[in-house]
Amino acid sequence: MSAMALLSGSIAANPAAGDAKHSGDSQPQSAEVTSAVAHDTSPPLRDLVRIAASSPGTQTPEPAEKAVPNKPVPQDRIDAILATNPGPPYIPDPTGPGDVDMPAIEGSFDGLQNSDNTSQVYPPDTVGDVGPNHYVQMVNSVYEVFDKSGASLFGPANINTIWTGFGGDCEITNSGDPIVQYDQFADRWLVTQFAINGTSYAECVAISQTPDPTGAYHRYAFAYNQLPDYPKFGIWPDGYYVSYNMFQLISPPNNYNFTGAKVCALDRSAMLAGGPATQQCFDLAHEWSLLPSDADGTTPPPTGSPNYMLAEHWSDQNKLTMYKFDVDWANPANTTLNGPTTIAVNAFVWACLNTSFAPCVPQSSTSQKLDGLGNRLMYRLAYRNHGDHESLVANHSVNITNSQTGIGWYEIRSPDAANPVVHQQGTTADPNGTTYRWMGSLAQDKQGNMALGYSTSSSSIFPGVRYVGRLVSDPLNTMPQAESTIINGGGSQTGTAGRWGDYSSMNVDPLDDCTFWYTNEYLSTTSPTGWRTRIANFKYPGCTGSATTPGTSVVTAAPGDQKVDVSFTEAPNGGIPVTQYAVTASPGGQSCTTRVGVTPNPRSCTFSGLTNGQEYSFSVVATNAIGDGPAATANATPRTVPGAPQAASATPGNTDASVVWSPPASDGSAAITNYTVTGAPGGATCTTSGTSCTVPGLTNGQAYTFTVVATNAAGDGPPSTATAPVTPVGTKQTAKVKTPKKIKSKGKTVLLKKSVKTNAGQKATAKVTVKPKGKKYAKVTISKKGKVTIKTTGKKTLKVTLKLSAPATDTFTSYSFTKKWKVKK
Repeated sequence: MSAMALLSGSIAANPAAGDAKHSGDSQPQSAEVTSAVAHDTSPPLRDLVRIAASSPGTQTPEPAEKAVPNKPVPQDRIDAILATNPGPPYIPDPTGPGDVDMPAIEGSFDGLQNSDNTSQVYPPDTVGDVGPNHYVQMVNSVYEVFDKSGASLFGPANINTIWTGFGGDCEITNSGDPIVQYDQFADRWLVTQFAINGTSYAECVAISQTPDPTGAYHRYAFAYNQLPDYPKFGIWPDGYYVSYNMFQLISPPNNYNFTGAKVCALDRSAMLAGGPATQQCFDLAHEWSLLPSDADGTTPPPTGSPNYMLAEHWSDQNKLTMYKFDVDWANPANTTLNGPTTIAVNAFVWACLNTSFAPCVPQSSTSQKLDGLGNRLMYRLAYRNHGDHESLVANHSVNITNSQTGIGWYEIRSPDAANPVVHQQGTTADPNGTTYRWMGSLAQDKQGNMALGYSTSSSSIFPGVRYVGRLVSDPLNTMPQAESTIINGGGSQTGTAGRWGDYSSMNVDPLDDCTFWYTNEYLSTTSPTGWRTRIANFKYPGCTGSATTPGTSVVTAAPGDQKVDVSFTEAPNGGIPVTQYAVTASPGGQSCTTRVGVTPNPRSCTFSGLTNGQEYSFSVVATNAIGDGPAATANATPRTVPGAPQAASATPGNTDASVVWSPPASDGSAAITNYTVTGAPGGATCTTSGTSCTVPGLTNGQAYTFTVVATNAAGDGPPSTATAPVTPVGTKQTAKVKTPKKIKSKGKTVLLKKSVKTNAGQKATAKVTVKPKGKKYAKVTISKKGKVTIKTTGKKTLKVTLKLSAPATDTFTSYSFTKKWKVKK
């Protein structure tokens, strides 16, 4: 917070495995989910009546002081650290022999100044970011939009101008602690400040509706029951992540008690679309000033990567603390904050620790000293996905001696591993031991070259702005590119609070991913609070190339009934992220636009209400911050399934049936490719491209009906009306029976030795009749095996008939014979 003075002490952090000194409350088990208390979409900012800096009644003074609970680091440890002067090895002075100068400033201009404010507030909380066509700067409590040459396009105006007509505290207060960030993955701007109105607290967040920061904004207010101080934001694909230091008001106006850190994820997708949005938050009672990772470059983090939250370890000056925030918007119960993970680094001493964090940085021509803010990592935690590795860079102000501060810096790789790796670390300081360096901001370009901007001051120089850096090819743990000056101060700040900062901002131009833009404060003349700000840009000569419009996608058009589903691959981005795709149908001009990060599936569109049988061409154009790429096209003809085949009829066969039909009245605007005939019961089928088909595998004697379905490229049509039932039959077969020449009297004569089988394998039934009737003439016996015998009892002329017939399920030519025998001895 811009008016905070920290008292001596520290707070115990959450427990970490194997770290006895890192102890405190256990981690929350689930995220707290709350909705924005208000949201709307503003008119274009350029059309609003600007709340000018001279407008009275809009500035809410920030609390002058908030006390951190007094839980100090053990004094013997502080004494040991100060006595041994620990810290990472710092580089030689940039003026030393053999050093290479940092690249020259390419552009530099003055930004906002304290005279733009309603009242003289300090520190400025200087922050800015660069987009393809603009540089946007914010300070307490003013906002200005520049083109890249430094010409003002809007402002200076009070920040709450953006919330004109919004209502509530976001509109009527102008409390400060601003953050502005360019979201390169959406080509949009994020603008925030908090609102303090007595005991009412909110974070006011606005997302530009277009790439133009002077245009309309989707505006949100998120409420808190305590003061959300020192908010720091990070752009991430699945959310806008923010951290706060939370303070409870004990007694008005400025007696606050620190209650812990709060980290939240805001629903980025919903906010980019201007819809209702929620946030998911965790409270950490014993953490302080966590920084969320802020993604740079054209390559986003791997899908599903958590946002990384990093802070100084609360009590150990040789460790950093990391949390991993993994949000699930569909099911908040799955959202997790994993940590803390402790990361060992070279021992350091917090800047101004020897003065219990009271101002310790000297200035020329005054005894008034400035804040060193040595008790936190400095904005930003810059993240970059280099493809073969992920990298986080961070910095903070550290003591070199009791008469000098420098900047400790770190590059951490493999942040999602169980044990993140400190790839390199170092300290940049004046080897002459006189100039203080502090209030830094660090970033990398696309090659991995680093640039660090910061404030400088000493008893012999006024506070100014300088920068150093390192090439990716430089030896690890060094920053040997010689210190250069952005602007020398022309005076000292004599205000008795000694407030300076609270932060500055180093960013990378998305157009080439090479050019660094840095903003920080300075004074042109000595005054109590007369700060100014400077904005400058530079790049390393070896980093070349600039962004172009996107390439083309591969387009697929899948036709349906009066519609076409168009899908397309991710277009080559041209060196800056693709933010939207526009799809147009011809003829008709129907169009569809998807936004990356907003539309659930940004690479598909469905066109409905089309004419079946009409061929359409669909063009897909990808857009990035540079402009529109060339169109890629695909053609498709909407169609539907065919109608039902007509006049189907069936003729039975032996274990099969032949079915014929006529084509359907409509082919669905696509050629019929085949017909499928299905029998019932049983589901036997046949397929053909013609209009007749024989269905095999049927059971003789079983009645069947048949339906026919026509198929085209759109799919299967409805079935035809079922045929009349038909019953398959077997092939007729004649039984072969040998007629006996005579029948024995008073004995047995075999008429048939065994059953006769049909071609279907079934037994024919034998029937024998004898005339005259009666057992006294003859007795007929048929065995189980089908053997037919006749037993006569005396002399008589008999008329014997043998008849064979097949079962009902198998047609069989019945066999019979009739013969008269005179029974003889």
